Amino acid sequence: MKALSYESRRSTNDMIDLFNLLQIRHSNEPAEIGGWRIGDRADAGARRDAATALNRLAGAPGLRLSLRGSDVPPSEFSALLRRYITAV
Repeated sequence: MKALSYESRRSTNDMIDLFNLLQIRHSNEPAEIGGWRIGDRADAGARRDAATALNRLAGAPGLRLSLRGSDVPPSEFSALLRRYITAV
């Protein structure tokens, strides 16, 4: 849901939230955090829409500029997106 929120609002706060969620995933196994399914196949529906939005964000040329003023390191954010989000 957060990915779809970002897609519609383009809010820096949404990107910060996404980064924090990805850091939680990076620090924990999926079973420890109630299951992590965004990396699963995304064939249709909201799951595909979210994966598409996150993949687009990972490759966005303006990511560094979008995160200006936040504590989120753009290269780390992009790396986490590429690692944990399924390709569509």
